[in-house]
Amino acid sequence: MDSNNDYLKFYFKISAVLSLIYLTIYWLFFYHNDDFSYILMLILIFIIPIITSGLIMFIGRITKENHPKITKIIANLINVPILIIHFCCVSLMLLAFWAFSDMVNDAEYTDINDYPKAIKAYIPEAVEHFPNEIPKNASNISMLKTPSSFTGDSEFYLKFDTDKNYIDSQKNLFKYNKKFNNEYDINRANNVLNSIIGDTKGWEIITIESSSCYRGVAFKNNSIIYTLYCD
Repeated sequence: MDSNNDYLKFYFKISAVLSLIYLTIYWLFFYHNDDFSYILMLILIFIIPIITSGLIMFIGRITKENHPKITKIIANLINVPILIIHFCCVSLMLLAFWAFSDMVNDAEYTDINDYPKAIKAYIPEAVEHFPNEIPKNASNISMLKTPSSFTGDSEFYLKFDTDKNYIDSQKNLFKYNKKFNNEYDINRANNVLNSIIGDTKGWEIITIESSSCYRGVAFKNNSIIYTLYCD
């Protein structure tokens, strides 16, 4: 192996493969040419490792004849840490790509016609308190579904006005659970509602779940708001 400088070629080829994988994903999904930080990251993770391995291979071919052991030791000491770091960076990029691709269709929805799409963006258990269909007599309808972040943060609400019978039926359906009747959960419910309408005065809030994701329904006169907030 040593006589043909195969280990030098091996390091260079591995670095090149990792760099190409990284560059392809980075360029297609994460690169912004107006941001210097992205360009710097591109240089550090793509250009420097492959240039370093190339220089070591070039120099090693010259020094190996007279200093084979020193050449191999230096090549290993420089290439191995670089390849390990490079591999970790590419692995993180692949993980980010996997998460990104999983959220490609997870867009922001504000058009009420996209309500079915917004509902389907979540697992059924998360949005089971939302209506399957918006009542035909509903008015003043508004909706927001934000895209999920890498940490899972997301906000989804549906607000509309309707008749008293519908409001009463929903109040009976979502009876208040006293385990959420503590200061923390009450404040959290108010904060979620406040982020939607900016004022919680006069609203009756029923908390359905208060864990990593908050689920609730709020009422005021003939208005109703279904909420889901994950943080």
